Amino acid sequence: MATEFPQAVHSGCFFHYTQAIYRRIQTLELTIIYVQNGEIRTCCRKLMALALLPIDQIELPFYNLRIKYSRFSQQIKSKNPKITS
Repeated sequence: MATEFPQAVHSGCFFHYTQAIYRRIQTLELTIIYVQNGEIRTCCRKLMALALLPIDQIELPFYNLRIKYSRFSQQIKSKNPKITS
């Protein structure tokens, strides 16, 4: 990989990144919402997919995700009072 992409810095694994996000969903006790609500599941999967974008193209899609799915924040917070922001 270093010969094909000499400027790249390998610092992680996509599988472990997505696994960490899903583990966080479980830690926050949001698994039921994740399974039952397709829109929330799609949001989480899009968040996971951001890692596949070139680094200079991540900020705008991330911002768009935050705006588009902000309406779920109250629903999520009501399910878990530990979530504050």
